[in-house]
This record gives sequence, structure tokens and C-alpha cells, in this order.
Amino acid sequence: MNRLFRRVFLLVGLWLTAAGTLLADPIQAIVDQVSETYYTSFLRDGLYTRQGNNRNDGQPDHENAKAFIYTTLQSFGLSTSYDTGTYGGIPYTNVVAALPGQLHPGQIYIVGAHYDSVDCPGADDNASGVAAVLEAARILSQYQFERTILFIAFDREEDGLIGSYGYATAHASDDIRGMLSLDMIAFNHVDPAYQNKAWVTRAYTAAPAGTQTALANALSTYSTITPITGIMGYSDHVPFASFGQGSALLIEYAMSAYQNPYYHSSNDYTLNSLGQAQTWMYGGQPYLYIDYAYATQMTRGVVGYLASVAGLMEPPIVIPEPASIWLFAAGSNLVMVLYLRRRKGRLLHRRNRQTQNDKPLPLLAA
Repeated sequence: MNRLFRRVFLLVGLWLTAAGTLLADPIQAIVDQVSETYYTSFLRDGLYTRQGNNRNDGQPDHENAKAFIYTTLQSFGLSTSYDTGTYGGIPYTNVVAALPGQLHPGQIYIVGAHYDSVDCPGADDNASGVAAVLEAARILSQYQFERTILFIAFDREEDGLIGSYGYATAHASDDIRGMLSLDMIAFNHVDPAYQNKAWVTRAYTAAPAGTQTALANALSTYSTITPITGIMGYSDHVPFASFGQGSALLIEYAMSAYQNPYYHSSNDYTLNSLGQAQTWMYGGQPYLYIDYAYATQMTRGVVGYLASVAGLMEPPIVIPEPASIWLFAAGSNLVMVLYLRRRKGRLLHRRNRQTQNDKPLPLLAA
């Protein structure tokens, strides 16, 4: 190979190396699989969130939702079980699905959401969080991680965090590295002061801030949500606050009775009996109550966090971005053109030599 070709191949190699930096990173490739379609189906069609439904404990829809969560998690190939017990004399039944770690199975990360409601459909509070847990499980179950991820639907949060306290107490000796509670993530207030923002809080000031910080960073990296950090001790993250790097609550910025018009009411539903989406009024204008796109962005941040901290073992095959494809094509075409020119030059050189050899020898003078 002559000097020209060495230079050409070196140039192409440098181009392709640069193109490699343009490839989507493995975590991004996983996050990009978060689907608004799947999320919407879980929330609207599977979790009993329509007008007239009631997921309060003891109600039929509570049991129906629990069964749906179980069968859905199991369908992803996850080891799924009912975690039953009592806490403070109150019975509970959590649904737990495990994605075992391949290198450090004893190191555990938890993402959870409560599936009970306050005598209402509880579309936002808190089927919205459960739908995110299911969507995260659907995607992450396709991959292997160094550490274990647990997907948990907690029972009786509305009765005093019963299910989460029961689980945390029973597993106090487990190596739980971090825990996320997803609670009310689908009401996106249209006022710019609230829109597309979310609280990422830890339970109390002295609680470890590692999980809170990591989740806020993941939301900033993998979603369009602006995270606002703070302190809030009202959800299932509280019992896990002292574990590992602590716990964090992800919740809509216009939360609870402060700005959410249907908090803990029978109007907290997805569709009415006619199949019409629930709306709310603001500034004299109607808006959709459940913002599926907003909740999907929340889910993207959660998936990005879990895929990062759990330690992805088998990165997915990523598709080059257009710039990378262009560089590869340009480099390949340049090599081919130079090769053909060089080959053509060699053929012409051989032909000229053959022509010269075929010429008759000149006659010598007598």
C-alpha cells in the first residue's frame, strides 16, 4: 500500500472515530424506548381510572387493579409476587417484581408507586405513578444490569404509608442503594410558573441526598422536565429515606390541593362514561386534565436514572445519527474512488508496456 492510500485510510479512520462520538449513548437508546402510547394504555385502559371507578382498599377496583399490575409485570418475564403483611395492625398487599442483578444481585434499587386511592378513580393520584412503574419495567426488563431493580406497587399509602412502611421494615437489612416514589405525575398546570416542572424531594433535611440528586440530573438529561429539588415527607419514599443513598419523591409541581383541581375527588379520572377525556378550567379555558406527554417525560427521567445506577451490562445496538452515516458513506466512497482510479492506472500502465513489447524490432543497417 503506497503512501497515498495510507493517508486516505488514516483519514477515514479518523472520520469514523469522530462519527462514533455522535452515536447515541446506550442509556439514551434505552430511554428513547419510553412510549407515550404504552403509558397511556396502562393509565387509561388498565388501572381502573375511569369515571365511577374506585381503587380504595376493600373496593372491587382495588383488587382488579392489583391483579392487572401483577399480570402485567409477570408478562415482562419478571419474577413477580404478592408481598403481604401488616403494619401497625393494618393489612397490606404490595406487588413486587424483580429484575435480578447479574454481578451484584444483593445491591438493590427500588422504583415504586401506590395503587390505592381515596374513594375515587385516582387517575393522577396515583395510577399515574403506577403506569410509570409499569412502563419502566416493560423497557428495563429487556436488558441485564449489574444490580437488582425492584418494581413495587405499594398498598394503602393513603392510610399512612402502610405498604411501604411494611416493606421497608421487613427488608431493613437489605442493601437498598436508592428508592424512588412516583406519586402524582400527570397533572401539568398550564401556568408557566408550574408547567413542565416537577418536584424531586427527599423526606427530610438530614436524609441522604444521593438519590434525589441523581434523579434530578437524569430528568435534566433525558427529559424536558425542569426538576425542582426540596424537602417533602408525604409519600412512600419516607420509610426508605435512611437506606443507602436515600430516597426521592417525584411529583408534579402543581401538586395536591394547592393547584390540582381534582385532588382526592371523584373527578380524578381519565375518561367519563361516554369515553370523553376529563378536562379542567383555567382562565376561562378548558384544558385536558391528564397530560400523558408530561407523564411520559417524567417516566423518561426515571428510566434514565435506573439504567444508569443499576449498571447496564449489555448496551443495545445503537443506530448512527445522520451525521455519522454521512461520514461513513463519504469515507467509504472516497476510498472506493481512489481504489478504482489506482486500479485503472495500473491497467493502463500494463497495457502500455504490453504495446511497447509487441512493437517490431528496428532493422539494423547492413
